[in-house]
Amino acid sequence: MVFIVNKKVEAAHDDAVWSVSWHHERLLTGSLDGSIKLWNADALMAGHAPQPQQLTGHQLGVVHATLDAAAQYVASSSLDSKVRLWAADSGQLLHEFEPGTTEAWGVAFSPDSARLATAGQSGTVAVWDVAACAKLYEMRPAAAKFALALAFSSDGRQLACSSQDGVVSVFDVEQQSLSRSVEAHSMPVRSICFLPPSASSAASSSAVLFVTASDDRLLKLFDPRAAQPVASMQGHLSWVLSCAVAPAGALLASGSADRTVKVWDLASRQPVHTFSAHEDSVWSVAFSDKGSQLASTGDDRALVVYNLG
Repeated sequence: MVFIVNKKVEAAHDDAVWSVSWHHERLLTGSLDGSIKLWNADALMAGHAPQPQQLTGHQLGVVHATLDAAAQYVASSSLDSKVRLWAADSGQLLHEFEPGTTEAWGVAFSPDSARLATAGQSGTVAVWDVAACAKLYEMRPAAAKFALALAFSSDGRQLACSSQDGVVSVFDVEQQSLSRSVEAHSMPVRSICFLPPSASSAASSSAVLFVTASDDRLLKLFDPRAAQPVASMQGHLSWVLSCAVAPAGALLASGSADRTVKVWDLASRQPVHTFSAHEDSVWSVAFSDKGSQLASTGDDRALVVYNLG
């Protein structure tokens, strides 16, 4: 497999870029400059320099911005304590949620795009109906701490929430209740992602596994039914700020405060390549839908796209 840097946009935003999401031909970035940008990935890869569509409205920095699986909606969370929902095609603001008076942090769409989960400083996880723009219910972990990241399983039946104290809470979406708390790390868990069912089966597990990325410089693979990790992956020299699993489940990507992006083989749990295209901490990574490309963003304001294979 050949790993190369395909494209680097040196100043994608005016400030640190903490979030990147990729579905279909759309690349989405969110920045501490308060803006969100939608890029045409195909045009970008072809060497064109298209002006991205810009979504503005947040009064403070954007922490997370994500596309739903159909690339119809954009959801964003911000230090201004607001969560916004946008139409991806038009850039129209559809709704402004107010999850609370404290900072909004994690946002995640359900696989069918019908639900949006939000969480933040209060630790409470809220689930919203996207079409109605209405809150459906709230769920709380056993000990509410600052929630940093959210992820749905591919079947939408589980929702994981990671927190500042290193605990991961796994919720049963149908029962609207906490099913298990895992003391995953001794330091904050900045990112979490579920493996697709095929990858979980390959790991000899009947459960859907998830990966955590933490300030303790480790990535861990968990079966939500067990307290101990299935595997621990070490290689970064500083905080691991982000992780993402390729759609086929064979590869894992991670971004770190050590300025690198690592690509891991999930079967061997070993790194197969390290990219050093960033000049500062890498806050977010995202695979393309086919898994043949990877994007990353960070404190250096850059958007980098890599070819894998």
